[in-house]
Amino acid sequence: MIKPAISLILFSLVIGLYASSDGNSSSFNTTIDCDSCPASCNCDIEGSIHCTEKGLTAIPPGLIHCERPDVIILNVSFNLIQNISVDDFNGLPNLERLFLYDNLIDDIEEYAFSDLTSLELLSLDGNRLTTLKPNVFMGLIGLKSLLLYSNSISSLPVGVFDDLISLIVLALHNNRLTSLNPQLFANLPNLQRLYLYGNGIRDLSDSPFQHLSKLTLLYFSSNNIIELTNASLAGLNGLRTLVLRTNQIRTLSHDVFIHTPSLTSLYLDSNRIRRISSDVFSPLTRLQRLVLSNNLIEVVEDRAFSELRSIIFL
Repeated sequence: MIKPAISLILFSLVIGLYASSDGNSSSFNTTIDCDSCPASCNCDIEGSIHCTEKGLTAIPPGLIHCERPDVIILNVSFNLIQNISVDDFNGLPNLERLFLYDNLIDDIEEYAFSDLTSLELLSLDGNRLTTLKPNVFMGLIGLKSLLLYSNSISSLPVGVFDDLISLIVLALHNNRLTSLNPQLFANLPNLQRLYLYGNGIRDLSDSPFQHLSKLTLLYFSSNNIIELTNASLAGLNGLRTLVLRTNQIRTLSHDVFIHTPSLTSLYLDSNRIRRISSDVFSPLTRLQRLVLSNNLIEVVEDRAFSELRSIIFL
């Protein structure tokens, strides 16, 4: 009588193991309490979920397999996540801010954020991204801030930002970019602040900013620009602050600033400029601050600053 009982117990265990490992998401869902805060996370009544510094290697199952329409902020930063898949955020239709900074992310599937139509801020800084797939930001039509700084991005496909029609802030600083395709920013009609410092960009002669008429701040220090020409700043009619310090700029063409009549602050310090021509700053009648320190200036032509009627600091 003992052996049949033992056999029955073993048979029940085998069936149970098989049922729990069949990979079916519906059976997996039965083990998750979607009314509770996801494991390894802290939740509050205002719609925030924080899963920081938990050693996570993936988005918690309690987020992937549950509908959580009340969540507006998700912070999964300071973990060990390497990949973001297309299903990771399906249950968060009203998410407004997503923080994924300081993980180990080196791959994001296309359409990974396509269900997050309410998202306004996406933080992917401090990861290990080297490039981005063309449709990775598809569907993010309400996104206002995209933080991609401090990765290892060396190239960006044309069209990667095309759905981001509401974007105001784009942070790409401290990456490994060496060039900018002239169509890269073609569909960012509302962009106001662009951070590109700390890359290795060498040339702006293809007018990479020609479509950014609403840009007010361009932070472009610590690159490898040698020359600024008429094409370098084309399209930047609304630019107010331009930071070009710590490049290798040697020459300024006489018409380089003809496209930036709204400039109020211009930082050209720590370059290799030797000559200031008489007409180079003439379009900048609204300029209030001009910084030229730590250059190699030998010649300043007559009336070089005569058109700077609004200058306060020189």
